[in-house]
Amino acid sequence: MIILDTKKPEKEYINALKDANSLYDRKISRGSQFKFMWLDVEREVEWAKLFTVQKYPTIVVLNPGKRKRYLVHEGEIKTSAISKIFLIFLIKFFNYF
Repeated sequence: MIILDTKKPEKEYINALKDANSLYDRKISRGSQFKFMWLDVEREVEWAKLFTVQKYPTIVVLNPGKRKRYLVHEGEIKTSAISKIFLIFLIKFFNYF
């Protein structure tokens, strides 16, 4: 998951991502591993263009594999909303459930 923003993420957003991570943390060694990062859209303009986002802050769920797949979440950045968008991503792109 990537937080796209024009400034360093607020502590509230970081805590929401950490909470979501604990919900989906892998329970076995071969399970999916999730990483979180912040993308400064003013410094990394070309990267930011890939996601065609107009409003910040925004969360993007990205699968960095061979076939780059992503889903943009422009709603509120809270644990419940992050969990929901993450589940949608798993279902939509991986038929996870």
